[in-house]
Amino acid sequence: MDIYDYLIDNGADPNLQDSFGNTALHMAVISDQAVCWLYKLVLIALGKPV
Repeated sequence: MDIYDYLIDNGADPNLQDSFGNTALHMAVISDQAVCWLYKLVLIALGKPV
């Protein structure tokens, strides 16, 4: 199981947006730094401010 599947299986919403309207996946594609943005997805899933 990869991190994405784990997060989705545990209630993360990949459509949540940061204060600029970007999703974690959108930023991962733009910046080519998937690990950084997957961490951001974790924070979003936990309800932490990003």
